[in-house]
Amino acid sequence: DASGSSSGSDSEDDDGSDSESGEEGGSDDGSSSSDDDGGSDSESDGEDDEKEDETSQAEKETPSFDPSESSRTLFLRNVPFDATRHDVFELFRKFGRIEAVHLVKDRATGVFKGTAFVRFQDEGGSGAAVEASG
Repeated sequence: DASGSSSGSDSEDDDGSDSESGEEGGSDDGSSSSDDDGGSDSESDGEDDEKEDETSQAEKETPSFDPSESSRTLFLRNVPFDATRHDVFELFRKFGRIEAVHLVKDRATGVFKGTAFVRFQDEGGSGAAVEASG
């Protein structure tokens, strides 16, 4: 039962464990750098190694994109501030199957900024929407 309940919230558990493992990885790297020759030199080298590891972790976390994704995605400006994801979805669904709708929000306040992204499942949907815009 415990494994079944944890699989129901995998996304939450995975997010927490990824950040924890990243922190543990940083401490492991620090301890592995102490295995280098020279104690005081290895501490400064360990700091450089940790910076490099943080950079490599950031590169690993960067999502990979399908090459056709940019041609399937529309960037929308001047979207009314009271618009919802559902509103945008309903407006664009007549052009093709929509894979995702993302409303851009301010990180600090969470307020919608009036821009959005609509990603279609194929390029025909985005092309039809662009043609319809004039």
